[in-house]
Amino acid sequence: MRAAFGFLVIVLVMATVLMLAKQQAKVAVPVQATGEAASVPVQALPQAVGKQVEGLLQQGAERASEANP
Repeated sequence: MRAAFGFLVIVLVMATVLMLAKQQAKVAVPVQATGEAASVPVQALPQAVGKQVEGLLQQGAERASEANP
């Protein structure tokens, strides 16, 4: 009786975990972007990120030089 009950509990837990995983998989499906982000070519994104990083590094260098006279 105990073994049957334990098996039933394991089956219920596995079913719950699989159901939750299925729901999370549906949520994780990427949705096609709309608006401004959709018009930017994918190849231009690394260049834009690189420019943004350079600008932030320059800002950090300026702040560091202002802090240490």
